[in-house]
Amino acid sequence: MPKHTALAITLLGVPALIAQAPAKTTGQQIAAARPAIKAANDAFDFEKAQQIALGLLPTTKPTFDATSVRAADQSTKAYADYTMAYYMAYQACDNMGQWEKGREYLKTACDLAKESVESGKAKLTEARDDYKKLAGQFQALLDRNAEAVAALKAKSKLEDYEEASMTMVKDWEARKAENDKWAAFFQYDLDWAQRQYDDFKKFLDAQDSRIKGQNEEIAKFILQRDKKIKDMDAEVAKFTVEQHHKSQWAEGVVTTPAYMNAFPEKADKVAFVRRLIVLDPESPALRQALKDVLDGKSGVQPKAAAKARKK
Repeated sequence: MPKHTALAITLLGVPALIAQAPAKTTGQQIAAARPAIKAANDAFDFEKAQQIALGLLPTTKPTFDATSVRAADQSTKAYADYTMAYYMAYQACDNMGQWEKGREYLKTACDLAKESVESGKAKLTEARDDYKKLAGQFQALLDRNAEAVAALKAKSKLEDYEEASMTMVKDWEARKAENDKWAAFFQYDLDWAQRQYDDFKKFLDAQDSRIKGQNEEIAKFILQRDKKIKDMDAEVAKFTVEQHHKSQWAEGVVTTPAYMNAFPEKADKVAFVRRLIVLDPESPALRQALKDVLDGKSGVQPKAAAKARKK
């Protein structure tokens, strides 16, 4: 009986120990998920990669804590992880051809990066400047005593009374180095946050241009096909791209060798066909094109596309 009682107590204690284990941070979750996402992408299983990436997103909007220097530093690092999670969600959506959905994840990443810059700047700058000031004070001590310091360091053996002076010099140097280190630490936080915002803003602008450019291409395709255009730019600017326009363009593109051959890498070609499917989800021809590309074929040919449409 005593043995059984001890075993029961031990087993009862296990869940409690597990419950106390700290949850993984977003950064740790991203690091753990990267190999699986890469493996899925390498296998052209973009659906699985997207599922994993979307699972990394925070369930609630994070809050930046700038109540102290330590809190601001921790929040800056946490926000860097959050923005990376949203960027990975964008990449996953991009591979699935979901440009607009990916654009929303990029926008969130950009907004969080901007919040990190604006919320953490005051505390982090104050901390950086305080450490720079302290480092400067120790450097000033070394500068004022430069000759004496040089003389001490030039000696191969110090007198007893000089040992204390050398200890003090080494202390000044160590404290200057320590303050320089912390000044650089907080400067890194500031630079990191700003760099992330700048990068995500560029990515967001590029995605907007990409979506706009494709809509303009669809507009030109429809306008050139349907009527003679005197001023294409003016016509395109006022043209409203509708779903049936996207469908017509998508099926036309997938049967055009010039478009399909523009993507020498299989992953890029798969992502492009998936984009066409997003534009025309009901097209059997596009579904067939995706199957052909995944199977290593060049893509649906015009006759095959026509046959798929009739089914």
